Amino acid sequence: MTPIGPEWLPALIAPVKAVVEFAAALVMARAMLWTLCLGRVGANVVYEGLRFLTRPVEALGAPFAPAGRARLLVGTGMLSALWALLVWAKAAVLGYA
Repeated sequence: MTPIGPEWLPALIAPVKAVVEFAAALVMARAMLWTLCLGRVGANVVYEGLRFLTRPVEALGAPFAPAGRARLLVGTGMLSALWALLVWAKAAVLGYA
């Protein structure tokens, strides 16, 4: 297939996709640290730092979470959907789809 869109579009999609992947890695790191601490992360400085860095993902899922719960889970699902859309868009722009 032939590429679609302007020539600068792949250069725009790639950094956005990288930011989404970095946010997903931070969410996974937070989940793994919570698991290793067995849920007792009250005074853990590293966990608090990860919580601060993943706050935008929680804010992304907050309006759609049921009764204000599971905000991070809903935000991670939306992040995954955004990542899949960006992969598809990059393939379509480059002519692979």
